[in-house]
Amino acid sequence: MSYSITVEWKRDQLYHCLDALRASLGSFANGAPPIHISIASFLQITDACLPSLKHTLRSVCLKCSTHDLVFDRMPDEPFGKKCVAVPVNLCGELQRIQDEVRAFCIGWNVRLVHQNYKPHVTISSGKGNTKGIHEYVRMYLRSWTKQRGNTLRARALGLDLWKHAAGGRRELVENFPFQTFCVCKICDRARRMAIHGCSCRICVRSMALQLQIAG
Repeated sequence: MSYSITVEWKRDQLYHCLDALRASLGSFANGAPPIHISIASFLQITDACLPSLKHTLRSVCLKCSTHDLVFDRMPDEPFGKKCVAVPVNLCGELQRIQDEVRAFCIGWNVRLVHQNYKPHVTISSGKGNTKGIHEYVRMYLRSWTKQRGNTLRARALGLDLWKHAAGGRRELVENFPFQTFCVCKICDRARRMAIHGCSCRICVRSMALQLQIAG
């Protein structure tokens, strides 16, 4: 069975802008998944492998907070022969997520259709005049950014796992939300200290001495 992994992002102005742009170009029929950021597509996953993939995605999201993603400028040429897409900068949390997905695929011998997969938002797919549509989308976004700022950003909320069903449809298998609080080592230690007190050797020894004195 074929699966894809996407990033769920906040439905802000940019989300609705790209969603309306995609709808106006008519590449996607009713029943297509909401507009999304693709980070892995057409993964051939067996039934035996699927629970491990879910476990990997769940573990990744437990170590990842909601965060901002930055879109790259659209290049001069289309994303693919029949695909027009807005690229997303592969760095930070997104880079780590994709690295973990790639490591999973290597460990389970899952064939990667695209070896150097670039995260992106697909706007049009399978239309005839790909170059013309690409240039239209590029100019549209250039105008949009001039009015609202030079950087396009999306707030990443979690990961979605999709199954490719018959007739080109996709079915959502499971959503894996990111943490709504910071999960870096400093913040994690601060939370543990607030609950249990400091766990360094000096404080633990001091606490032990106080208990001995009290006893």
